[in-house]
Amino acid sequence: MLDTSDAGKRRKGGYDSFYGKSWLLFHYLTFTKERRGQLDRYFQRMREGRSSIEAGTEAFGDLQKLEQELDGYKRRPAILSLKLPADRLETGDVTVRRLRTGEAAAMPVQIRSRRGVDGKLAAAILPEARALAAKYPEDPAVLAVLAEAEHDAGNDAEAIAAADAAIARDPALVTAYIQKGKAMFRQAAKAPDPAVAFAAARQPFLQLNRLENDHPLPLIYFYLSFQLQEKPPSENALTGLRRAAQLAPFDEQLRLMLAAEQVRRRQSAEARVNLQAVAYSPHGGKLASAAQRVLDRMTSQPEWDGQDVAAVLEGEGGGVDDAEPSATK
Repeated sequence: MLDTSDAGKRRKGGYDSFYGKSWLLFHYLTFTKERRGQLDRYFQRMREGRSSIEAGTEAFGDLQKLEQELDGYKRRPAILSLKLPADRLETGDVTVRRLRTGEAAAMPVQIRSRRGVDGKLAAAILPEARALAAKYPEDPAVLAVLAEAEHDAGNDAEAIAAADAAIARDPALVTAYIQKGKAMFRQAAKAPDPAVAFAAARQPFLQLNRLENDHPLPLIYFYLSFQLQEKPPSENALTGLRRAAQLAPFDEQLRLMLAAEQVRRRQSAEARVNLQAVAYSPHGGKLASAAQRVLDRMTSQPEWDGQDVAAVLEGEGGGVDDAEPSATK
């Protein structure tokens, strides 16, 4: 479990047992008095740059002994637990409504779009989205689905028009602002005056930020508006990117983007935290390998200025783009 080097080679069917045993280990280290504090020491060693195996050996001691103890813990008839009664939990108001007819009809198209499309699938979805918009021209959710389909097909002007139509009918529709902003950003990259175009492209995300202050995309795109113009991001943009990573900690590409900027700024300790979260992912893959390459470079060359960090992330195999996190796709 602690050896992440072959994570990408594990059989898919083995993940159930992997996750089950991971939770068992976490539970054991958390609730067993004799092991109290070891999990914190493990994380601290990881933050200091140890590999998962090294950190585990230093924090837990004999790993074979831990394995035997864990097997015994698994066979116990009962394990410790914490009970949280309902009156200890605070919840906000929950409202439920039935989908409008148009919303329901557009759901299959929306699901396929959100799942991710290539050029061929985008071209196949677009006629369906247009047919739905023709049938339900006043439904803002349908128009937002059309905006996404137009954007995915490369039709930025049409995407903006559909998003504007959705916003006119529902000014609080988050997805419409996202699609409009994404289309405007893509237009801005090809504009004759990028500075003016990117300033305009930020506006939908600023409106989104006013609607949802804790949405990560406005913060990500504010940072990207500098990077896509090849301008040094402002301190405010970096602060926003840090906040975006807190809001979307699952987004490994976002963590790499933040880490790359921190490496360039010689913020090594902060960069290591983000790089290690990706490098030691149990899933492995290209992003984990890219993060490990940067960590290795930081360790072998303590005086590295980080200006070629993008090239290090890409490596020989390529396929890692530190310009756009997966949350924006």
